[in-house]
Amino acid sequence: IKYFICIQTKDNGFSIERGRKEMERFADKTVVITGAGDMAEVIGERILSEGGKITFADFSEEALKRTIDALMEKGYAEENILTVSCNVKSQEDCDQVVAKTIERWGKVDALVATAGIIRHLPIDEMSEKDWQDVIDINLSGVFHACKAVVPSMKERRYGRIVLISSIGGRTGRNVGVNYAASKAGVNGIT
Repeated sequence: IKYFICIQTKDNGFSIERGRKEMERFADKTVVITGAGDMAEVIGERILSEGGKITFADFSEEALKRTIDALMEKGYAEENILTVSCNVKSQEDCDQVVAKTIERWGKVDALVATAGIIRHLPIDEMSEKDWQDVIDINLSGVFHACKAVVPSMKERRYGRIVLISSIGGRTGRNVGVNYAASKAGVNGIT
């Protein structure tokens, strides 16, 4: 049995629960990860630990730096990590991530879409901006990232896409309907 599970810890961080180790499962693979938070970092760590190359794409230069510094502190080589400033709300930004990844490594083998935000408010207190920001990043951002990687994957006749959702997309919420709606949409894309 092989497995890899990213679990949320009590302190709201993330950790990796490892199954049987396959040291070179990602050898010669290039993975684009949207987002540069805790979840993106542990997923990236796993891919790097098994021989892969990573492009992290996030709008926050600070988050990108924190993620790459944490991975380099753990001994991962900087030459296997590319960071690209990207707002997933923008199709053009997502297209640039793919172009820069292909320019650096010649291909994109996989996408892991972790970029997301939370703005939990009761619906009667939620502004139009709170609604739209969550939909634009959590749902439209997934669409833009997928749309950016699919042409090169189709051309190579190879690719893997992993979309991160939430139980909130299946159960709904009385606080955070924007988040629940965005994750239900991600489930629909999957």
